[in-house]
Amino acid sequence: VPIWEYKIISLLSVTDQENTLNALGQNRWELINLHAKNGDTVAYLKRESVVTTDGAPRIQEIEIGLPIEAQTSSNIGSHRTLKVPADIDPSIGGWLDTELEIGEEAAGISVSISGEVMTSSGEIVGPEGSEQDAAFNPAIGLELPIGCLVAKVGDEGTIEPVYYSGFLATEDKGRLFLTVNDESYDNNRGDFSITVTVL
Repeated sequence: VPIWEYKIISLLSVTDQENTLNALGQNRWELINLHAKNGDTVAYLKRESVVTTDGAPRIQEIEIGLPIEAQTSSNIGSHRTLKVPADIDPSIGGWLDTELEIGEEAAGISVSISGEVMTSSGEIVGPEGSEQDAAFNPAIGLELPIGCLVAKVGDEGTIEPVYYSGFLATEDKGRLFLTVNDESYDNNRGDFSITVTVL
């Protein structure tokens, strides 16, 4: 599973934004989003980490000339590493609360996922779930692959399957919740380890 590094750059006082982004690109940084924030343009970039000491993505934030209130009120860059168990039915035990808030200024989340789980059918799957079997769980509200990792932002937010590590754009704002899709959870085993970063 790739480990990603993330960089958030304010372009407010950069005189040649194109050359700055091109230079970052030559250093393997990939632009994933541009976002207007408090009259500034903020660039969100990622690259695959070549060397990592603890297995967790690292955030570098360079805030050039941003107002103080923007620096303190933003939750951009907040991140957590959690285990999402496969044996908890969200209709009974609820969704896993990441305690991460997706604010108005956030463009989405980046996720780095590892692990496998055993589903109700006995199949061992990664976060993309089963290739053969799908299930409808009323607490999730969509028919999705058994064993797949699922996210939503807010209690009534859009359901988003999270099949792979990478960037997930989110239009909804609020608390981020995660769960694993299945129709029965009695025989499920294992969990997914996921590092989530607000971008």
